[in-house]
Amino acid sequence: MKEELPCIRSGCPFFACRVCRTKVGWPHQSWCGIKQNTDPGCTDCQYQNRQNKQCAHPSRKREVKGAK
Repeated sequence: MKEELPCIRSGCPFFACRVCRTKVGWPHQSWCGIKQNTDPGCTDCQYQNRQNKQCAHPSRKREVKGAK
């Protein structure tokens, strides 16, 4: 029987796992190295820019450009 993994919960709607690239509301892939983390933070997101410590999601960039 296939193992049912819990869905990813995050405060950010743009979150995508840095390992398996799965988005909020879906379970990590069964092979994912951080599949036990169902409530991940920004450090676990593929869009986290580690140099700037900011979100690099394309939608965030459009929000910043539109604010000017």
